[in-house]
Amino acid sequence: METTHILIAYTLYLPIALFLTYYVSRTLFKNSLIYMMDIFKNREEIAQATNTLFETGFYLVNLGYALLIL
Repeated sequence: METTHILIAYTLYLPIALFLTYYVSRTLFKNSLIYMMDIFKNREEIAQATNTLFETGFYLVNLGYALLIL
């Protein structure tokens, strides 16, 4: 019975954690480009590359922590 409760909790937790990580990442990625453009003085290629690196790092940290909690 205890194993069933744990599996139900995992089944609920994992999709919620994945969805929230994706949603927050997309929102931050979309809205932070303007700040990157300001920081890198309108050099779009560097701003876009840095923004993509931050997005990848955000995914790795948040998904790693979500899996660590499991």
